[in-house]
Amino acid sequence: MRSIQLHLPSLAVGVAACALVLVSMSQAQPEPKSPPEARDSAAKNMVQIREGTPFTVPKDCVFVLTAIGTANHTFGGSMCLLKVNGELEVSGGVVAINAGSTALMTGGTVQQVAPGFSVPAGAKIEVEDQQQQAANGRAWGYLVK
Repeated sequence: MRSIQLHLPSLAVGVAACALVLVSMSQAQPEPKSPPEARDSAAKNMVQIREGTPFTVPKDCVFVLTAIGTANHTFGGSMCLLKVNGELEVSGGVVAINAGSTALMTGGTVQQVAPGFSVPAGAKIEVEDQQQQAANGRAWGYLVK
């Protein structure tokens, strides 16, 4: 029977390589999940502006518009308008339905707004639907401090 001999330089290189692999694997950490309170606080900053109910942006905040639209479909089409301090800034949420259409459409139309549109603190925001008989206009967004 042969006796087993260890070659010390080879053993040292093997142990060093294993240690290096273990140390490099320990550096990769999983992404931390956002705590529930962070998600809850973001939801508290969400704002829906309804036609007929002007919204004034609170001081120390900026309103960021994310979508605009109408609460109900209307025949012939309708456009939602967003005014800031009485001036038209954004329009959207158009739906056009032919009077002869047999399609039954329920719900409203919502159109996402291009990123970057914001309204400064103290500004008055109003939403209106071009169809004057119903107050269907809506705008959605969030507040940032």
